[in-house]
This record gives sequence, C-alpha cells and structure tokens, in this order.
Amino acid sequence: MGYNPIVHTLYAAHIFTPIDSEKFLYLDDGGLLVDEKIGTILAIGKYDDLQRRAEVKGLVFARNNTYIDDYIFPGFIDAHIHYPQANLLAAPGANLLEWLENSIFPGELRMRDNNYARQVARFLLHSMLSAGTTTALIYGVTFLEAMNIFCLEAEKTGFRAYPGKMLMDTNAPKDLLDTSAEKGYKETQQFIKDWHGRGNIRTSIALRFALTSTPQQMRLTSKLLDEYPDLIFQTHLNESEAEINDVLAQNPDCHTYLGVYDEYGLHRKQSVYGHCVHMHNLEREMLRVTQASVAHCPCSNLYLGSGIADLKSLENIKLGLGSDIGAGYTYSILENAKTTHVLQKLNNYYIPPAKLLYLATLGGAEVLRANKEIGSLEEGKKADFTVISPRQDKILTRLLEETSTVKKRLHQLILLHNPSHIRATFIDGYKKYSVEHN
Repeated sequence: MGYNPIVHTLYAAHIFTPIDSEKFLYLDDGGLLVDEKIGTILAIGKYDDLQRRAEVKGLVFARNNTYIDDYIFPGFIDAHIHYPQANLLAAPGANLLEWLENSIFPGELRMRDNNYARQVARFLLHSMLSAGTTTALIYGVTFLEAMNIFCLEAEKTGFRAYPGKMLMDTNAPKDLLDTSAEKGYKETQQFIKDWHGRGNIRTSIALRFALTSTPQQMRLTSKLLDEYPDLIFQTHLNESEAEINDVLAQNPDCHTYLGVYDEYGLHRKQSVYGHCVHMHNLEREMLRVTQASVAHCPCSNLYLGSGIADLKSLENIKLGLGSDIGAGYTYSILENAKTTHVLQKLNNYYIPPAKLLYLATLGGAEVLRANKEIGSLEEGKKADFTVISPRQDKILTRLLEETSTVKKRLHQLILLHNPSHIRATFIDGYKKYSVEHN
C-alpha cells in the first residue's frame, strides 16, 4: 500500500461564527474539519458527529484537542490600516491635520530606507496576526519599492492582504509625494500587474484623501478604477470637521466631501471610505444607492478627537471595522468592536453581540467583496480562524462559568477581550501565530 498522508485535521473547541448581522451559530462541543491541502473548511458541527462522518467516509485525519476548552472565531478582518504607520502608534497630535503634518508625514518619509521598510512590514504582519487578524485592507506609501517589500513579506506569511500603493501628489512633504500624477498612475498599474492574485495578495487602489491629490491625479485614479473594476478602492471621508472645511474650500463647486469624489468619478460600488464620522444625509443616500462601503475606526476617531460616527444612520450600508493604525492605538479588531459598542450608546444606539461579531468578521468580508471565501466558518470557505483562550484571565473565566445564555457569553468575550487572549491564528488551515498556555 502507498503512503496516505494526513491532510485533514479535526479541531475541537467552543465555536462562534456569524450567520448574518443578526444571528450567529454557537457550538459548545464544536468541531472544525479542515483540509490543509487546499486550505478550506470541509465541515463544521458537533465534534463527535464530524468524527463519525469522517470515519464513515474513510478520511484520514488527525484529531486536535489542543483548543478543546478555548473558543474558535473566524479570522478577524481589518478594513482600514496603514502599513507605514505600524511604528507610529500614539504619535502626538492635537487633531487629524496637525497629527499628519507633525508626526505621520515625517515618519512615513523613513520608508524610503528599504531596510526600515522591511522591518516595518514584518512588524505590521506579526502585530496583526498576534491580534487574530487574518485579512486586511492596507494603505501603503508612495514608494513602490517599499510596497514590493511589504508584498514579499506578506507572501512569506500567507497573510490575506489587500495593499494599495498610496496615491498622493500635493499638500504633503515633497519627498513623500508621487513626483507626478502620471507616475503615480503608472506605478500603481505596475504594482497591480506584479502582485494582484499572487498567493493571498489582492491589490487595491489607494488614494489618501482629497486634500493630498490634484485634480489630475483624481482623474487618473478614476481611470484606474475603470481599468480594474474588481479591485477595491480605498480613501478617507469626513474624518474631522476641519478636514471637511478644507476639502470644500479647495473644491468650492461641490456641496459635500463625497461630492468631490463623485465629481472625479471615484464614488463607486468598489469604494471603501474610512471613518465617515460627519456625514450629510445626501452622502448617506449616495452610499446606499451606489452600494459603497464604510470602514468604521472608533479607536482612531476617539484618539484624534474626530468625533463619534452615527452608525444607526448607516444601518443599510455595508460596514466593517478598521484599526486605522497608527491613529488607532490597538491592532485588535475585537478592541474596536467593544469600543464601537460603548461609544454608540452615547448615540442611543445599542449594538448587540451578534452584530459586533458580524462587524469584526463577515461584515469586513462583505466590504472586501470576499464574503464567499472568508468572514465565517462554513463548508467550502477558507480555513481562516482565530483561537481565543480566556483561561489565564481569572475574572473572565469566572464570569463565563456563571453565564446563563450564549448571547451573554459572546458579549462578555467581546467586551472583556484582551489582546493577550489570542492563543493562535490560522490562515488556510495553517498556524501563523501561536502562544502556548500552561
């Protein structure tokens, strides 16, 4: 008989996975059967049932009971993060525009050094994986070589990355800008050609925001969206009141910030707008009609004092969560979920645990138009999952033991989450990060 290698693993754990924005599945004695050869989920259900089914089918599989007392969640999805800002958390700045000028732009200039760019790329990827993040929509820098370095490092880890070479040709330090709108356009084309679809990399098109791009660059970015309609377009929108005032002063013929993007052909179904804190009713309607998406970044908005987004008014709009490193002060998407929950109460809007789980996972996948592959634990989807272990946290462990309902258990796991609870992170069925507990 020939050698039959084990290519399947059956994991035992408590399992949470979203069904939609209102419902989730919980399996107390859960099982997750993974096909490591193709990186997908073969089945999810009760552990004993899956074990019997696998044996009946004659599958050769390994049993993994390492996480039997832990919780498996789908891998978390970060819908807004900045590669060159990985080392710039808690950078000083009284508000968005001052923070950019005094802390961020000088920090991003260091990315011209390829050795530094490589260190930042490795640090960013490790930090996301250690927070349980398996997929991210990533703003890059204007420097093409730094973007190539990031993609090489992402390819090594297998991280599911949507990086975009930054388009920016005005109102920032000269050495940080695209030398011309045409060059930024051509380098973006080259970046997409070199990296899109390579491993788990899906490139995106990234324009920083309306203040740092000339009309010519915005028109050429619209041309890129015509050329690559399947790629995500990411930019910032309505983050702070001072920013909005400056954008409208620079574009006096437009009545809203989103109207500026629309004027240049950038407002589309593939658009993902970061923040959206101060929205006009007309802009909300434009988002609904176009089916564009919002990346909500509560920790960043809190840190810069930008404001509290009114998520109730965005209920019918695709919404994901973003860490917005480095204005955001945590890589954890669950930290951003619980901050969302707490802050929205100030808007008299209660977000239940099912929706928080959805925003951190399947909601982000829908923003990326990848919900058929990732975002929930379902047969045929990618085996991207995160193991959460509260066992070293005596307070949370005690509370979970006393919890009477599954909804309350999920609520406590999110609201009392600490990044140290992340025990392991898997992508395509392979462990990419782990911490061993006694």
